[in-house]
Amino acid sequence: MRIRSLTALAVALALVGGACTSASTPGPTGTPAATQNATATASASPTEVPFPSGPINLTMWVTADGATKVAFDKYFLDYKKIHPNVSLEIDEFPFIDLHDKLSVALQAGTGAPDMALPEITRFALLLKGSQVGLVDLTDRIAAAGMKLVQSRQNNYTYQGHAYGIETDVDPVQLFYRDDIFSQAGIQLPIKTWDDYIAAGKLLKEKTGKSMMAIETTDYDVWTPLMLQYGCNFFDANGQVALGSDQCHKAFRLLVSFVQDSKIAIAAPGGDQYNPTFWGAYGKGDVASMWGAGWMLSIIEAFVPDLKGKWRAQSLPVAPPDAPWDTSTVGGNAYTITNQSKNVDVAWELIKWLVLEKPLPDQIFSAPNNLDRWTDPKFHAPVEYLGGQKIGELWLQQANELLQPNAPYLQPDPNNTTAYDVFTRTALGPAINGDKKADEALDEAVAELKSQVGQ
Repeated sequence: MRIRSLTALAVALALVGGACTSASTPGPTGTPAATQNATATASASPTEVPFPSGPINLTMWVTADGATKVAFDKYFLDYKKIHPNVSLEIDEFPFIDLHDKLSVALQAGTGAPDMALPEITRFALLLKGSQVGLVDLTDRIAAAGMKLVQSRQNNYTYQGHAYGIETDVDPVQLFYRDDIFSQAGIQLPIKTWDDYIAAGKLLKEKTGKSMMAIETTDYDVWTPLMLQYGCNFFDANGQVALGSDQCHKAFRLLVSFVQDSKIAIAAPGGDQYNPTFWGAYGKGDVASMWGAGWMLSIIEAFVPDLKGKWRAQSLPVAPPDAPWDTSTVGGNAYTITNQSKNVDVAWELIKWLVLEKPLPDQIFSAPNNLDRWTDPKFHAPVEYLGGQKIGELWLQQANELLQPNAPYLQPDPNNTTAYDVFTRTALGPAINGDKKADEALDEAVAELKSQVGQ
């Protein structure tokens, strides 16, 4: 099972009886920030057509994670009150199968659903082929006046066309065990990555515990650092960029946590999707991790007995190379396939999901809609975090993601290949100590260039 962003809210749904999408960013005080870098007003709008009165059946493909379908079934109960003539048939597929099957259907020109909810790291598969098999939503977004976070929309914008709407803003925080940090005498907040290393050494000295479990078979730990350092797999022209100085700096830092300062360990079981991983956190052997708000829902689900012992703070920085005290990781996009015979109806549903869908009692992210950021739920204390009002931190960080040059994953049809090559050739071998960081990254770059014909 793979859970990122909206899909993680399946876990949240089971915990709190609700689920949520995501939005854009208010300022540090919790009020919406200036929206010059948010998608907003429009040029020409698509021709308005009356909503059909006859029965309409929409189909949608999602990841079979035990949560997403449950969440959308719940959302749709509210939508049916507005449009009772519309039904929604949701089909679930394992994570890899969903994207592979959807990519094949789009390229074949047959067999695709009306809508799909692809995940950000596999979205690139849907850009392959002689033409993109998704509906260009650019004009529709503008006509609806959606106030979206542009840095998040960039993830699904290819050659100037928006083919999806991100559900969440997904700013990244550092989660930590407050009780263990207090026991070790660690001063908070941890402001820089150098401070993080120093804190990790103190933690090891005082308690024998590790700061972090670094994944070797998945990339949720790598992606925030990669983007924070301004690193991407490809540049805007489709050329491999993974060999840049910024990428080497980010990767050396990640590997150094395990191999040099030894404040972290290689993740038990390889990654967070293995139960062994959570055993180390449940026993208190590891005291921190970074991730987006959806990670909180996973922590809460896998180690519920630690309620009240976790806290969150901004991501440490390393200026001038990594000046952002947040980053992004994960995400899902609402998309419509060009095989749909009900594009306008599918769009109306997406508009409702983005603009009107009620927020749950407990939220796990900021929705990708600036107008939702004034909701008082962002200022509610979270019991699992000892009463911390983490929603206020999300809003503060989301505000940063409105700024020019905010971190985002450069969309490219070969991103999926890049993630797979990087994880297998660089991440695992370097974290496990089989190769030096620069050597492993250089090998990954060479293999990636070979695979994409550069």
